[in-house]
Amino acid sequence: FPATHSGKMSYYGNGGVRTRIPEGIKKGDDRTIPKSYYLIPVAIGAAGLGTAFLLRGLVRMTRSGSSSTGRNSSKLKDTVGSGFFAKRYADGGFEPEMTKREAARILGCRESAKKDVITKRYRALMKANHPDLGGSRYIGAKINQAKDILGATARDE
Repeated sequence: FPATHSGKMSYYGNGGVRTRIPEGIKKGDDRTIPKSYYLIPVAIGAAGLGTAFLLRGLVRMTRSGSSSTGRNSSKLKDTVGSGFFAKRYADGGFEPEMTKREAARILGCRESAKKDVITKRYRALMKANHPDLGGSRYIGAKINQAKDILGATARDE
């Protein structure tokens, strides 16, 4: 490493390229990044994910009308699990005429989903609910209708 002169930054040519060496760096100095520098972004990310997880759980518990523990509520009939891990189902039955939103909820995808995603979700649901394999004809018809409604406006990409 080039030496510094009188406490100032020095410029030295390396094959025609000028490099700037900061003051105080000497030959043999450890120039590796301390491992604690890698832990700081990981800790910040973990804190952010933990906060998002807790907020999502609080929102779900508030929507279900439960207390802070989620155990003594009589309104948890439409949920599976309890506390932060509770899954809430849609209230009510099917609408008289199926909308794109309802079709997306049935298939478990977005309204703007691509055709391959719609087909994949349709096949998985029909495999589990096909009338010839013991499933309900009504549910099978609703799954088919949802595929037709979303498939009409879906992108091929």
